[in-house]
Amino acid sequence: MESAFRPTIYTNLAMVLSAADQIEERIKRIPESHSVKIVDLSISPKHLLFFIYDLTSVIYPASISMINYYVSAIVPSLAASAINVPTLVGLAVAMGLLRSVTRKNHHSSEVFYAPVDTNRIGRPFHHSRLLYLEARRAEHSSVLLATPQAKAILDEFREAA
Repeated sequence: MESAFRPTIYTNLAMVLSAADQIEERIKRIPESHSVKIVDLSISPKHLLFFIYDLTSVIYPASISMINYYVSAIVPSLAASAINVPTLVGLAVAMGLLRSVTRKNHHSSEVFYAPVDTNRIGRPFHHSRLLYLEARRAEHSSVLLATPQAKAILDEFREAA
């Protein structure tokens, strides 16, 4: 059977064992990766982008104004930053993380956003030990389903999917 790490290298075990100390030395020289702790999301557009994705996974379907409201409440220092939330949402759409659906009313239209992969909610980009996004999504959905206007938007999202 082929190795999942392809290509398979066939060699004499004695040769590998004779080079084990050199292999171990080289492996030790590989720098360890360290997770980065971001104290303020307003200083890191990359981390804020993935936070917006995780947030939208919980509150979808979400308009730009809804996303802005929550992000501004969670990251108040964002107001003094040059980071533009609608631009990050657009980037998330371009990256294939979020999708948009336009809902047309009689005289206007509004764009709502949702994750492309709704099954990914169990694997948030941010520290998963501290989050249980499925429970937050269930709580949020139960409120949405109790509101007729929100239920209509959820139904349109299901049809567009």
